[in-house]
Amino acid sequence: MRVGVELTPDQARSRRYARTSWGAYVPRDVDRSLVQQRIIEVAAALPPQAVITGWAACLLHGAAWFDGLAVDGATPLPVPVALGPRCGVRRHPGIAPSFEHRPAWESWTRYGVRVARPERAVFDEMRRRGEREALVALDTATLAPRLAAVPAENS
Repeated sequence: MRVGVELTPDQARSRRYARTSWGAYVPRDVDRSLVQQRIIEVAAALPPQAVITGWAACLLHGAAWFDGLAVDGATPLPVPVALGPRCGVRRHPGIAPSFEHRPAWESWTRYGVRVARPERAVFDEMRRRGEREALVALDTATLAPRLAAVPAENS
């Protein structure tokens, strides 16, 4: 939620809401340990041209084995984000920014979040990893039955 129409500044300052980023809040009863919630909170703080990619986009496309954790199974991975060459987003521990150019046709919308197309998301995840782990990412992506299907809400 953003402060404005649906949330007043007084409500946002109350104990019922937790701040996720500048001007964005969630009710305190929301389970912020869920990896999907972490992705949504990062996406809400991004500029309009930014795109979620890598493991996070794969997860939103339906590849459930991408859990947002490092190989050790406990360390949360930063959410990979393609920002574009002219974006002024500051780095912080929750995101892994990429400043390369992305054409508009390479992004879709899933659950209200701009994400990289499945094949680009898998490529970005493979590129981030070492040789062996890249093959694991590819195998993991092929296990997702919906990853190759065109989503109902694409743009």
